[in-house]
Amino acid sequence: MTIREESNELTNRIIQYIFSGEFKPGDRLPSERDMCRILHTSRPKIREVIQTLSYVGYLKTIRGSGTYLVKNNELMVRSVSASNLILEFEKKKLREIWQVRYIL
Repeated sequence: MTIREESNELTNRIIQYIFSGEFKPGDRLPSERDMCRILHTSRPKIREVIQTLSYVGYLKTIRGSGTYLVKNNELMVRSVSASNLILEFEKKKLREIWQVRYIL
């Protein structure tokens, strides 16, 4: 298994955990430390996925308070995977770049 495949697999595991139905919109997720213990992975990898999910609007991190689930529905759960998440992240970034270029 390549590093990229391993990273995608871990990302998919984290996404499945977050959107498993255990958490409802507005619920606080476990701490990074607890998620590391549950998913048997490192904090940097957990942080990376949380940052990406926050960037695309699925999670909201409040400094000093925690990370909260913002959106959760069946359609989203089916559509969220490592590869789809990367594409959505890249599209959002590209839109922001075009907005900056337009302003300039």
